[in-house]
Amino acid sequence: MTTKTDTEINRAVAEALGMGDCFKYFDPCNNVADAWPIIVENGISLDSPLRNLDKRWQARGNGCYRYDLDPLRAAMLVYLEMMESEK
Repeated sequence: MTTKTDTEINRAVAEALGMGDCFKYFDPCNNVADAWPIIVENGISLDSPLRNLDKRWQARGNGCYRYDLDPLRAAMLVYLEMMESEK
């Protein structure tokens, strides 16, 4: 798991989307209305928690994957990984 806070992830996602500093109310780690368009537009899939992984959700997209207790957070981490791999 990552040690980044939700705020750090939200800021990085906002920067990747070209939002600059306009992310004060942008919270894709906790708000499905912010996260869902990113998830759909980038083909990120969410798999329900697996018992052998301490009930963590898996998010996958474009060869990247992450596990987290919060599905939106996992999806945003995958999104950031996908953006990093495109550089």
